[in-house]
Formats: sequence, C-alpha cells, structure tokens
Amino acid sequence: MLTVQQSMPHQRRENSRRWANVFLISIALLLAMAITGTHTKLRLIDIECSTPKFLKNIWSVCEDVTRRFIPTCNLLIASWNQPQTVPTPTDVDGQVDVYVMTYSFVNRKLTYWKNGVETQKFSMNGFIFGNNFHSGSNGYWIANGKHPNGRTVPTIYKNGSVLYHLSDGKSASSADRVFVSGNDVYAAGYEMNPKHKGIATVWKNGRVLYHLTDGNFNAGVESIFVSNNDVYAAGYENSPLNKFIAAVWKNGKLMCRLTNGTFHANTLSIFVSGGDVYVAGYEDNPRGKEVATVWKNGKPLYSFTNGTFNARVSSLFVSGSDVYAAGFENNSQNIKIITIWKNDKLLYRLNEGNAVLVFAK
Repeated sequence: MLTVQQSMPHQRRENSRRWANVFLISIALLLAMAITGTHTKLRLIDIECSTPKFLKNIWSVCEDVTRRFIPTCNLLIASWNQPQTVPTPTDVDGQVDVYVMTYSFVNRKLTYWKNGVETQKFSMNGFIFGNNFHSGSNGYWIANGKHPNGRTVPTIYKNGSVLYHLSDGKSASSADRVFVSGNDVYAAGYEMNPKHKGIATVWKNGRVLYHLTDGNFNAGVESIFVSNNDVYAAGYENSPLNKFIAAVWKNGKLMCRLTNGTFHANTLSIFVSGGDVYVAGYEDNPRGKEVATVWKNGKPLYSFTNGTFNARVSSLFVSGSDVYAAGFENNSQNIKIITIWKNDKLLYRLNEGNAVLVFAK
C-alpha cells in the first residue's frame, strides 16, 4: 500500500513534466516558424475544457495529428509537418482572383478579402443588410429608417444623399436589396398589407414595380438581379404549414418554386449568367439544420454541407462555368465561420462572421 501511495504523486510529477515539455516544444516550433518565415498547413482546433485563453490561441493542429489525453480535457497536440509556402493570389484558385466582403457579428466590422488574405477593412455602427453590390451599384446604399408615426420606411442613398424614399409611411415596409442597371435603381423587400401580411415587392426608381404575392401569406424578396431588361427576384412565401417556400419570380410572375414547403427554406442571392438562373440560400433537413444550397434553373445544383451544423449561402457569383458561393457554416461551438465554395468544393474558410459579397475576376 505504501508503495502505491508513494508512486501516485511520483506519476503525477512525471505527467506534469512530460506535458510541460510538450508545451515548451510546441512553443518553440511556433517561434521557429515565425522567425524563419515558413508556414505549416495549420488549422485551429476547438479546445472544449477549462484552459487559459492564451492556450486556446496557441494550440493548433497540423495535417498529421496525434490525440493525447489530459485529465482535464481532450487536446489535439500539434505535430511537425513539412513546411509549405502560403498560397499566393494566383495559386489559391488558378488564375482567378476571388474577392469577398465579410461582416463580423462580434466587432461589427466589414472586412475585404482577396484570395483569403485581408486587404482592406471597413467599420460601421450597425449591422449589414444586403448583398447585391453587382456591377454599377457602387455608391448606392439602402437603409430602413423610421417614419414619425413609427413605421419603417426604406430609403435608397446615393453617395451619402437620399435618392428615394420607397414608402410614405402609411404602411410598414422593408427593403434590404438594391441593384443598379444603367440609370435605373431597383430595390426589393416587402410591404405590409392591412392584414399585417408581408407582400413581396420590387421597386424601380422609387416606385413600386411589382407586387409579387397576393398577401394571404407573409412573403418577401431577398435578392434581385436585372439581365437584358428582365427583372429576376428571389425570396420566400410562407406556406399554410408555416414553412418558408423558396421562390423565384421573373418580370412580376412566378417563375418557379425551389422547395415544396415540407421543410423551411429561403433564398439569399440570385445571379443570372447566359440565360441560366442561379439561386443560393439554404433548406432545412429533417433534423431542422440548415443546409447551404445552390439551385440552377429551378433544380438543386449543390448542397455544400452535410447538415450537421447550420450553414447558408449569402452571396453568389458566376464566372463562365464556375460558380462561386460565400456564406457561413457554424462550428461545434455554434459560431458562424465565413466559408467560400467554388462549384461543389470547399475553397477556404476565414474567421468568425458571414460573407455578404463574393465576386471573381
């Protein structure tokens, strides 16, 4: 008995020394990488335990990892991998540069990225709404203000000055999307009817162009695109089962429903290229998890995620035969992680937040 009692403290001391050595070696590796300018292909890990914050910022995991057990938590220990260069702007995605604008829910900042590298940062005192910053719409912005009677009045600004009020305040309305084609400024959202139901609405140059739904169920337009004078709108209409049905309209008429109302779904971006209509958003799976989805001409094209965690596509861009999609996927801590896809493959992930714009050139 005495031997066992003496060996337990001894074993604990040995374990402490062993893990202290591992920690020091790991720090040395990271410092060496910083000094020599080499980089290992690393991805941050999630440490689900009570550990100091600086440890969570230090520990990383390489492609070749070993799992070790520590009495207080499970931790992935970094192991050395062959150094490789950081991807350059041309070898992230061939010869195409991918630009992404993102928004952080933590610090409420817009950030601008090129091929996964931060290039410019924007700040604002509020949340970001809208993702349709297509060609020609620079300098235009849309915001929902308050009428003196308390109702919401969407307003379009050009270069900081009011261009159009989209409502007179007699009924509540909201618009979060703007698209500029030539000299025409289009906006999309919804207007409330006397029954307090949202009617999916498109405005052109400050006046209602289309009421897309009849007002029996809540509906709204989430994205708009104009091509060859045709006006495409993507949004949702609630079903009798209280599930959003993803839908697309063309020139004021229903073009197609993307889902049947069995599961909740919504569209967040639309893009027209060569006569093909691409729509992106999400659809719930049977477990109620949102699956990031892209549709083409009314049929599912890509489901980017497996439905383990919530994910959405917030912005879409098509270049030739390539489809670029940007949005987020939640991690195991339910934090939204900015995610970029190309065609049916994951291109890369960034940090916390959501993508509000993607384009490639």
